[in-house]
Amino acid sequence: MLEIARAAAPKGRQSGEKLAQAYRRLLEATGRVVGQAKRFATQIGDGVKGRLTPGGRSAGGLRRELESMVPRVRQ
Repeated sequence: MLEIARAAAPKGRQSGEKLAQAYRRLLEATGRVVGQAKRFATQIGDGVKGRLTPGGRSAGGLRRELESMVPRVRQ
């Protein structure tokens, strides 16, 4: 995000290319995180992951949170 802010400030072709590269890297990283979240939610649903987190939270509750966040992140 900081790279995007820095690249957006100056005008010109080179800064536009830097901005595009920064956005591309951000989208790639975001895509990886979304994939991990989807896999983790599936594992919780399949019973591969435990029923409680180390903090004592319900894994099912975490699954619902992940499933609600994935569409938001994609948007």
